[in-house]
Amino acid sequence: MPAMDTRHADIDLTLVSSPSVIDLTGDISETSIFCDITHDSNDDEIYEYDSDPEVEYETIHGLEMDNDENWKAMLHERSEPPSPSDEKVQMEVEVVENDTRFSTQTKSNIIKYSAITRQEPVVGVVKRSHQTAVFPIPWIECQSRYKSFRYVKLCMVRVPQGSSRKRQRNTVLYSPTSLQRPTRAPGPYRLDLTTSFKRAPACIIRIIQKQDTAVISSSCPGDADDQMNGFNREGSLITWNGTENILPGHSHRAGGDTKYFSVNDVKFDPCSMSFVSSGNDKRVRVWSRDPDTDEYEQEHTLGVFRCAPFELAFKPGTSILAVAERRIHIYANYESSKLKTSLRVCPVADDHNVGSMVWGYNTTEQYLFASSEPESDDCYEGFHRAFNMEKGVCDYELDTSEAGDCMEVVPNGTCFAPSCSSRNMLRIYDIKRKNGCAIHTIRMDDFHLSSDKDGEVNTIATSPGGFYVALGRNDNRIDVYDLRMINKKKLCEYVHKGKCLTSPGFSSYGIVKVQWAEMDNSRLVLVSGGNDDKSGCVRAWDPLQADDDATNGVILAEVRSDVAYFSLGDCMQGSQQLIVYVTFSQVQEQ
Repeated sequence: MPAMDTRHADIDLTLVSSPSVIDLTGDISETSIFCDITHDSNDDEIYEYDSDPEVEYETIHGLEMDNDENWKAMLHERSEPPSPSDEKVQMEVEVVENDTRFSTQTKSNIIKYSAITRQEPVVGVVKRSHQTAVFPIPWIECQSRYKSFRYVKLCMVRVPQGSSRKRQRNTVLYSPTSLQRPTRAPGPYRLDLTTSFKRAPACIIRIIQKQDTAVISSSCPGDADDQMNGFNREGSLITWNGTENILPGHSHRAGGDTKYFSVNDVKFDPCSMSFVSSGNDKRVRVWSRDPDTDEYEQEHTLGVFRCAPFELAFKPGTSILAVAERRIHIYANYESSKLKTSLRVCPVADDHNVGSMVWGYNTTEQYLFASSEPESDDCYEGFHRAFNMEKGVCDYELDTSEAGDCMEVVPNGTCFAPSCSSRNMLRIYDIKRKNGCAIHTIRMDDFHLSSDKDGEVNTIATSPGGFYVALGRNDNRIDVYDLRMINKKKLCEYVHKGKCLTSPGFSSYGIVKVQWAEMDNSRLVLVSGGNDDKSGCVRAWDPLQADDDATNGVILAEVRSDVAYFSLGDCMQGSQQLIVYVTFSQVQEQ
């Protein structure tokens, strides 16, 4: 984790909700392709689809599929649609005859495309041999954006799955877990600012969302001092569901004064709207929502721990809670504070805390994986263990002794990828083998840091299908690897280019978070937060687009400071689409 700057006392929490709504009938710089499915029993019949039924057109713009001269545009001047025997149309069908990336449609299904920017009909032909609909796609003037014929087919000739859909004139460009957008349109994606507030006493550590509620935890200056600190104040735990509410927990009153503590982590219960929080007051507190007022109240605490608990993790789909400090404490029922078992990650003599832990998935869901990190900055050793929670014992240790505080389990539960910072190594494990031996070891590129700060991976995320893994580094770079070709070089590298905007004497956070999200057509985008020129940005990257393409890395939100954290939410469930936390370079007068 990047070191937090406790001097940043002026905190701006930005909630971004309403995207810019684009009228698709207007002037758009990029071409949007919408699809519809019709049914007819005639296999070779040609269908013509007008983007506006009230307008008649006499010409059809197409693309010569087999032309090797940089995809020149051509114009069909016909008074009627071409017949199935037309040589050029048959050639276009043959181009993708053996391309397995296109879904095979039934004889009665024909896909029709409409190019909105040209608003002209598009003709589709189905060949009897394989029943795949192929269409001449209107040419986009900026030819340099398409690196190869293979990419244009993948990007533009998309065969949708499922039921038919009607074209909407007004489209919401972004919804958080299903980012809905015109293909390769960089301009209209910036989201609109809806709310901002500055109530946190210092750096925000975590932002989580569920339905209409967001919970924000932050550090608190002076919580470790014996005497009262003038900057110590409330606000380290805030809920927001239309209005902000500062919760009174993680505080202690003595001698007429109230001392407030940092809140290190917050997690929602997967089975309810309750959430838990861990703080430097050495307590884990349980919060429940009042159904009448929709406000959160403290229900109880899970006792007092020997050390301040940092990490919290619910087992997916259950209310089983893991609390990590120097040991890991498992609660089968946190509502009754009943402790199930306690696990030790490192030997008693070592001054280590649990730096990261994650539950397994599917076939490995009974396992809990944990890594330790030393309290001393001069020590680089760590322990990495896999615990069998059915037996309550450590089944095996991983074959690495480097300290690490970042790990991820692929959703199918097969690979485990801890990142250890001292040697720039990424190790991939097949956890089904249960032997703790890495199947792949990758030497990451050197870190590009102007200061003496050590290179570190701040965040790691695997794609929903488990094919890609993204590493967010503290040198403002993102490395993306394809786990199917892990022995080859990295798939792509994305860079947030810009100067550090933190206070003088403090280093940049770098890439603070990466998160995968799916589009409506199941294509993936990678969302990241980092420093850009004179601003901090949250960007969306397309892994199928060239990483050196200037149009890649669409800006979702931009702030005039470093981005220190962000959170994506599902607007279909009432969550905020994007919440961005930024820090300012000057300390606010108290």
